Amino acid sequence: MRPVRAAVAAAVTIAVLSGCARGETANETLPEASPSATETSEALPPLGPPDLPMPPEAREQSAAGVEAFARYYIELSNHLLESLESQPLRDLSSQCSTCDQLADGYDDSQAQGLTYVGGEIAVVSTGTAMVDTDDAEIPLLLSQSPVRVIDNQGKDIPERATDTFQISGGMTLDWDPSRSTWIVTDWTADRL
Repeated sequence: MRPVRAAVAAAVTIAVLSGCARGETANETLPEASPSATETSEALPPLGPPDLPMPPEAREQSAAGVEAFARYYIELSNHLLESLESQPLRDLSSQCSTCDQLADGYDDSQAQGLTYVGGEIAVVSTGTAMVDTDDAEIPLLLSQSPVRVIDNQGKDIPERATDTFQISGGMTLDWDPSRSTWIVTDWTADRL
């Protein structure tokens, strides 16, 4: 703990304990409790599709929130493979070329009547999220399962099929205070 934080923590502890030593009740000496995470998340407007809403922990402006958000964004991309809806992905990114390519791919595939079997991305591991108030970065190691692509006539498109492979990279995020969420501004994804 930094010396300044330690001094502040010690001063708060001493102030609380000295109030109790004077015989006052806790209600008179303790600061008002801040709203719990559950109360705060209940006040937030929902994000994401109704059948896969963003979890409250992904809307925290913290390292844990960054990791939860990155995991949610990956889960959302998997969830949307069936419908090929791109708007939920677009709602959570801004000027992110990889995100735009993914969303555009969903739009193109939907327009062509394509169906995907497999192709889910799993988070193998994350590195430590680095948070600097309104922006953050998190390294990711991902794995994509094999995928088959089927045309609108029900025929396989072998040139679009892939085997399992891993992806290394990371996400850069900005905090959107108006919606209390992270937004992906860059996603590097290099196939290994």
